[in-house]
Amino acid sequence: AADYNNGTNGLLISRQKAVDLLRESMLLDTTNKDAENNLPIALDALGADYFNGENGVEKDIHKALEYCKEASRLGFKDATDNACKALFVLDQDTFNKAKILNNDANNHMMGENGAEQNIPKAIKMLRESAAMGYEPAFINLRAALYELSSSYVQGIKGCEKSRSKAIESLRESLSLGYNPAQEILQLMLSDYAIELAYGSNGVVKNLPESIKLLREAIEIGGRIYTKLAIILCNYAIELANGSKKADLFKAIKLAQESVRLGYEPAKQTLAVLKSWLK
Repeated sequence: AADYNNGTNGLLISRQKAVDLLRESMLLDTTNKDAENNLPIALDALGADYFNGENGVEKDIHKALEYCKEASRLGFKDATDNACKALFVLDQDTFNKAKILNNDANNHMMGENGAEQNIPKAIKMLRESAAMGYEPAFINLRAALYELSSSYVQGIKGCEKSRSKAIESLRESLSLGYNPAQEILQLMLSDYAIELAYGSNGVVKNLPESIKLLREAIEIGGRIYTKLAIILCNYAIELANGSKKADLFKAIKLAQESVRLGYEPAKQTLAVLKSWLK
């Protein structure tokens, strides 16, 4: 991939081949940090080739914008500027409007230059600017959604206090590629799940919802298998105490999963539940 990107070791420059090889390498080995780090560089270079119509590709500003955006969203800062250049060439009027929206949004984020500090309003502007193709607004939107979650938790900066909205903001921020949101989202999901599991802090007990949130936290990297195992076992017991035989079968499945996750008390629960089937 490096040789195709740089035109070394007897190979002609082909950024498309470099990108394809790096993507393939990441699919074969998801822990390949070299490929992960080099992909956005190659994408930006491919975008530049399309912008200038060189190194074997015809000039295509739309493709230039597409590849530079992807590189930008993978963390290559130079690509953000290059995406702006492509948008400016494609539609100068849209570029200018989007840039103004982005700047106004930043003022509302910080409460500067005569603008009130209002993060929801800022995010609305960033969404509009990003929808126009202005890449800095997309980058700012990811971080703003992260900041918004904190404002919902505290009930400040134009936001009412709402844990559910804070979680939704973090989910969106992470889905847009803002990695700092990952750890905070894991913690919020886990804490809320525990409150739902035991009906604490004024939260109505809801074991199925608790399990759902814990599974989500694990899916995004949370290592909270023991918590999930305990609550699975508790839910199994609650279901088994019902009158429906179908609930007993479901309880057994939950207890089996709890056992697989290493929760020792679940073994006894599972044995008792199976005995009830006889």
